[in-house]
Amino acid sequence: ELARHLAANYLSTMLELHLSQNQITTRGVLWLLASLARHPAYPIYENARGCFVPLWLRLDHNAMTSQEAADLLRVDIPRLGG
Repeated sequence: ELARHLAANYLSTMLELHLSQNQITTRGVLWLLASLARHPAYPIYENARGCFVPLWLRLDHNAMTSQEAADLLRVDIPRLGG
């Protein structure tokens, strides 16, 4: 549901998203990241500083192990083009 909300709000962006202590699975994280990757407002470019601004995403204490998180970073995120 969150990923759908993000994808539906084309003019709205976030700088921080805190989703700790939920039951988000690896599949849910991938769905969320894929939605953000397809969002036309991301990545956010800040003209005043001449650089991209990162999204601060906090996902600790969810329904994935440390190994699953490491695999997500090593294998799955590069597939998204990130």
